[in-house]
Formats: sequence, structure tokens, C-alpha cells
Amino acid sequence: ASAGTLAPRRRRLLSTSVAQSKTFAEALEVFIAERRAGYKGIKEIVAFESLARLPLARLPLDQIDRNTVKASLAQWFGTPTAEKMRVRVSQVFKHEGRIGSDNPAAQLKGGLPALANPVEHHLAMP
Repeated sequence: ASAGTLAPRRRRLLSTSVAQSKTFAEALEVFIAERRAGYKGIKEIVAFESLARLPLARLPLDQIDRNTVKASLAQWFGTPTAEKMRVRVSQVFKHEGRIGSDNPAAQLKGGLPALANPVEHHLAMP
């Protein structure tokens, strides 16, 4: 098949030299643009756009590892937001063809620190 008949995602996977020099922010732009029509509402778009403010957004994709992702999510440790952000970052990497052990955010599944101060429950009043 010619390059013109390949699906955009497959074409992107075949051009590894371009993908290696792409920053996370650039990959995020492509991800949002290609999926914008399928979003349920503006809230979901804004949630993904917020990833552009993470420290890892300026880095090339091939320089991001699980420690970089973990450091970028540190401010949300112990909250449900940390896991939501990890999943969104993972989706961007998956969209770029980095799946399984090649996806640094997926490597952190279940590995984010829990609440620093666990909730203390009290007995019910009589």
C-alpha cells in the first residue's frame, strides 16, 4: 500500500524518526485534534488540554520515562486526580504507538503513592 492510502495512525507509527523528535505537547495537540469530534463535551477537551501544563510537555517523547511521568504527577499524589492524569498521559503515549512496557505512564498503573494522611473514620453517634 502507498503512504497515501495508509491510515494516519499507521503512517505515524511507520515514521519513527518524526515521532522520536516530537515533544509530548506536540503529540497531545495531534491526539486532541484527531479525537475532538468524539468528545462528549468541552469538559473532556479541557481535561486533556491541561496535560500541556505538565513539566513533561516540553520533553521529547523518547526522553520521557516512568520517573518523569511520576514527577510530573507528584502534586496530585494521594488524590483521584493523579490516577486520572496518569490515564490521560497513557492515552497520548498509546496514540503515538507506545503500548505496553514502552508506555511510561502505563508502567505506573497501580504504582502512584496513596494518600499521605489516610482518612480516619469515626464511630457512628448513638
